[in-house]
Amino acid sequence: IWPLLRPGTSSNLWVQGERRGTFETLRFLYTSLAWSPDSRHLAFNAKAGGENAIYLLEIHSGKVAQKLVPAVASISFLAWSPDNRSIAFTGTHNGQEDLYLINIEDQTLAQLTDDLYSNRHPSWSPDGQAIAFMTDAGQFSDAAELKFGPSNLAMYEMASGNSYQLTDTSANDFTPVWSPDGSTLAFISDR
Repeated sequence: IWPLLRPGTSSNLWVQGERRGTFETLRFLYTSLAWSPDSRHLAFNAKAGGENAIYLLEIHSGKVAQKLVPAVASISFLAWSPDNRSIAFTGTHNGQEDLYLINIEDQTLAQLTDDLYSNRHPSWSPDGQAIAFMTDAGQFSDAAELKFGPSNLAMYEMASGNSYQLTDTSANDFTPVWSPDGSTLAFISDR
């Protein structure tokens, strides 16, 4: 992991995988980064010692401050909560890609979604009340027949624990991001 700094400043490698035992694998397509709201830490997922984990890198020292080990088979698509207390991510367990939430302080793990659809790219609302995400659930999908259509956007509400779809078209909609004031979601689509 390299920092890209302003022109004229030097940068040093922050994390190197597959060269020493600390991080055996930084998977090129599935390694994800998330800044802490206070910009003091950078979270990333890697595999070390046979465990998939989320590492919290302290930016100023360049050292790993904490290792979070959720009980899932794989980890991807990290999103740090606005209150700096937890990280949402996509975890695979029993072949399902669901959204999970891990508490940074005590490593308590909560499964937010539980279905046969792929739930990816969590994005916290600025107020921390909701998480927008991508799912392949929708009118063109049928989990019972293992038929999965295009990706749509959905919303998970923290207070109620309910989720609902925001889009349901034949196009692929993915990678939602919130505006700083929380009034708008931008996303990529092949419409």
